[in-house]
Amino acid sequence: GLPLPGLELKINAPDEKGIGEIFVKGDSIMLGYYKNQKLTEEAFDNGWFKTGDIGFFDSDGFLHINGRKKNVIISKSGENVYPEEIEDILNRNSFVLESMVYGEQDEKHTEIIAVQIVTDAEVFIEYSEKNNVKITPELVNDIIGEAVKDANNELPAFKQIRKFYVRDSEFEKTTTQKIKRYLVKSVH
Repeated sequence: GLPLPGLELKINAPDEKGIGEIFVKGDSIMLGYYKNQKLTEEAFDNGWFKTGDIGFFDSDGFLHINGRKKNVIISKSGENVYPEEIEDILNRNSFVLESMVYGEQDEKHTEIIAVQIVTDAEVFIEYSEKNNVKITPELVNDIIGEAVKDANNELPAFKQIRKFYVRDSEFEKTTTQKIKRYLVKSVH
């Protein structure tokens, strides 16, 4: 959207597509971390608060957020991949309750796009009853494989998911219902 009144926004060090870290300045921005000068200095650059979000402005002046700076995956072609973008596409599938995209080393020690997926059990139960089929690990893998394939059809090659894993349990979340990415272990 558009910046709120009283706030200035800028894209710091934008790339050739105008994408970079979002910096914000204004009276409603925090002054710093309580009794922590070091963190305060790291969070600001000449009075601008470094949000940690990556985004760009479109031709109408609207701000678009691609994802978080610390979550960016660098593809082997050197392109930035924003996990949140891929997760948004995957999570539109009714069989997918939630997902977490991340970079994983393959056997050639190249970083590939991987995803862990939590399925929506209720949707699978409805599917099972409607189609008179038993829910098996193979059925779940086939249906989630199709969901990944559908998502990949919407993505350029460098952003495509190369591996997926179906989780048995939901991700641990913050109080604002964001996945605690740092707690999720890679599956190899």
